[in-house]
Amino acid sequence: MDFSLKSFSKHCRLAIATLAFVALQFLQQPAARADSGEYARVGGWSIRYDETEEINACYAGIAFADGTTLLVTLAVSDKESAWSLAFANPKWDGALGKRNKIHLFITTTSEWEGNFEVSERVIMVKQLSEEFVQSVADARSISIKNESKQSIAIVSMQDSANAINAIRRCVHDHPRKSAPTSGWSLGYDQQAGICIAKATFTDGTAVGLGFVQAAREDERGFGLLVINPKWRDLTANKTQIRLQLVTTREFDATFDVSDGVLSVGPLKDEFMASVITAGFLGIRTDAGQSLALLNMQDAISIVRSIKQCVEDHRSRAKPSEVSVITGTGFFVARGVIVTANHVVSGCTSPIKVRYADRAEYAATVYGQDDANDLALLRTDMGNAAVASFSLQARLGDRVAAFGFPLAGLLPSVGNFTTGDVTALTGLGNDTRFLQTSAPVQSGNSGGPLLDMSGRVVGIVDSKLNALAMMKAGRDIPELINFAIVSQIVVNFLNRRGVSPEISAATKSAQELSSADVAEIGQKISVQVFCLGRTDISGSEK
Repeated sequence: MDFSLKSFSKHCRLAIATLAFVALQFLQQPAARADSGEYARVGGWSIRYDETEEINACYAGIAFADGTTLLVTLAVSDKESAWSLAFANPKWDGALGKRNKIHLFITTTSEWEGNFEVSERVIMVKQLSEEFVQSVADARSISIKNESKQSIAIVSMQDSANAINAIRRCVHDHPRKSAPTSGWSLGYDQQAGICIAKATFTDGTAVGLGFVQAAREDERGFGLLVINPKWRDLTANKTQIRLQLVTTREFDATFDVSDGVLSVGPLKDEFMASVITAGFLGIRTDAGQSLALLNMQDAISIVRSIKQCVEDHRSRAKPSEVSVITGTGFFVARGVIVTANHVVSGCTSPIKVRYADRAEYAATVYGQDDANDLALLRTDMGNAAVASFSLQARLGDRVAAFGFPLAGLLPSVGNFTTGDVTALTGLGNDTRFLQTSAPVQSGNSGGPLLDMSGRVVGIVDSKLNALAMMKAGRDIPELINFAIVSQIVVNFLNRRGVSPEISAATKSAQELSSADVAEIGQKISVQVFCLGRTDISGSEK
């Protein structure tokens, strides 16, 4: 069987040959081995790490009493990896002469034969199959015969399995740093109001490092975007994924996932400083599998350039250019949230959802109805309950609104108000809406309007603009608010493949206390928020 299943490129062949020769010479000098800086020692095997511009390599070597020195190497380039086997013995120098190739028979747990290269008295074969490497690991000894099938060496392979496993660990611990293919480019995203530096690395990983100028301080700072086509299976059907970011230390991070793009932020100052100090950024799964190791030698100049970009655009930006948009939504099925479309239509950053004072989760839009101001979101966030709808709101019915109005001012646990159904149509007798006196503010949009049995009769959508009415010389409107009627919402959900819970409104329906209705509102409702161009979280008419 021919060992060489496919060839390395010329520069990798030369690099491996050089490493093999240097390593074998090293192993033959006991004095030098005393201060080896080894990666590990397994029995008589010495496991070491070395690198060139083209490859990283981990190898295990052992010297035998008969003068034979054996080396097993796993080398990694930017595009591929390969195992190689090399050995030497001063007694063979005469037989090798000036030959550059030799045909040998190798017996491990099976019999193998192949053409070995000869360089500087070192015999080697590259690009070994995993099957052969495993046979070396399993063998108690290796027998080497020349082309005439005369035995030239029989060496003990005690601890070879542990040595080969140590090589694999060594490669894992010394991943090859991928470099940017054409440097970093810096730009300003006018729509999002973000300064961002982008680069594509030789392993196919594309990176965006940007600074988000959020209105809220806890959402302001550097953000990281990464994408690699090789990660499709890892991110498929996910809205979030937990990864490890490795610099001078390990950082756990939960990335939002949207169309294969992974995003996280704001990043802590401690993390950014560690990237600059380390000069590299490793990305691993939470199970420890390496996804990428990126050369970040230019991190300090990249960060400075981004900060300068932020300063250059800060004076030009209007205060309302980038702000936090907040609203409310509620669960209509497992992992499915309905809200008002105007809450999410202006988002320029990933959408987040959360229960009151709980962890935030990513959400993605998968259905919108601009005409009726409705949007459907998907999320991995678990829900405590789902809404039940009533299709027959009556004039004069007592109703309640639950939501998250005036974020940062009113309590973050949510707000519950009560009122009545004051009209069964909206402005201009629009039958898509009902009118309610339940007080609502900016941030209530998209939240449920509940009857006193805890069923949804509408989605809070807007209120009459008091300032506009005053300017028009009219009376100041009080408690004139509008909700999208439940029939419109249910039709929208059905069109999107969601079957909501529906119960007919009857006089005999059990009426609950306000506290019980508020509890239902809390269980189904979430805060919806993102960064956007203008604050349109509370629609006014």
